[in-house]
Amino acid sequence: MADVTELLLYAASRCQHVDQIIRPALAADQPVVCDRYADSSLAYQGYGRGLDLALVGLVNKLATGDCLPDMTVYLDLPVKAAAARRGARAGDADRVERAGEELQERVKQGYRQISEQRPGSSLLVDASKDVQQQSDFIRAELDRRWPSFPFKG
Repeated sequence: MADVTELLLYAASRCQHVDQIIRPALAADQPVVCDRYADSSLAYQGYGRGLDLALVGLVNKLATGDCLPDMTVYLDLPVKAAAARRGARAGDADRVERAGEELQERVKQGYRQISEQRPGSSLLVDASKDVQQQSDFIRAELDRRWPSFPFKG
């Protein structure tokens, strides 16, 4: 598959998700938690695959419009540790996982750069810590940023 095709397929899926799920939830004043949003395309297709970042940004804007997250959480883990975790899962590796550690390292660095460029709307989490520590850290940051965060209780 061509790299631009990959970008457009993810964008098409994201556009549909925004239209059918995210915008209606926001219109109903519901909180939205979404896995792998537009920054994933910047990281994977831009930094990882080497597509022009401005092009990826333009495609993301077309797909999502003005629907941007208030905060993005980035789980930061060394590439080898991530590979070991994936290896422990059942099932075959997907095409991105099969692309190898060099791509994964570019993606990791891309996510770090994106996070650094958006200090007010990003949260970089050390994913080498245990799940409870990660969860507590994220929850504390949500509570700090939004004292009336809707998931309290």
